[in-house]
Amino acid sequence: MKKIKGLTAVINFRVFIVTITTLIAFYLCYTYELKLFVDFNVISIAIVFPLVFTITGAYQKRQDALRLLSDYRANLVGISDYFKTVYKMPEENIKKFNSLLSSVSQSLYEMLTDKSQKTSVDEIRNIMKDIHGVIYDNMSRFNEREKDSLIGTKREISRCIENLNALNIHGTPSSLRSYCLFFIYIFPFIYVPALFNHSFVEVTLTNQVIIMILSVLISFVLMALYNIQLYIENPFDQEGLDDIKTEIFKIEDKEIA
Repeated sequence: MKKIKGLTAVINFRVFIVTITTLIAFYLCYTYELKLFVDFNVISIAIVFPLVFTITGAYQKRQDALRLLSDYRANLVGISDYFKTVYKMPEENIKKFNSLLSSVSQSLYEMLTDKSQKTSVDEIRNIMKDIHGVIYDNMSRFNEREKDSLIGTKREISRCIENLNALNIHGTPSSLRSYCLFFIYIFPFIYVPALFNHSFVEVTLTNQVIIMILSVLISFVLMALYNIQLYIENPFDQEGLDDIKTEIFKIEDKEIA
């Protein structure tokens, strides 16, 4: 079932448009006997290489986000452990500190998954500032090793948040993706007459059907690759099959209580 869902996920209105474009190109070539000599290596240069480049960039973005989310979560739990194990730390200070950590966790989750962007990174930065204030107010309770651990862990959490925000708002080059989409749409008018030029010596109905099927298949594969790139472009929006399950990186209250 998952494999079937993965196949149908790449079929959308863009696939429909490029299929119609390919059939129009086939009709014109068949009706007017249009032929064109084209080196098929141009496919690699004009479309395949840019598509592979953007897909690789989107995949690397997803992997970087996974690593940052894992580091961020581990450091949130770690800084809570550091703070609450300090000798004679008042219970109300621990509860306030853990409440701020929970707020950071929830706010980051909302920022990454909410398309309306109601939660901004500035709100998270303000919470991190409050966390630093709590640490500073209790600085006299820490020894030098604990101070270094707390400040270093807080700095690492901030680094992860800033990197995740950068990945969330910046994607692979949009100009390159626009170029790929444009070229996929017009490419049938190049390779369909080229297929007619390289077609069988004896022109039969069977041969024409083979050319038509091959033309549509090429268009479908190129547009499917483009759609796959779009799905993994944003690993946080929960629309693609391979999106990051961001909810598993949220901190449960019982973990830091």
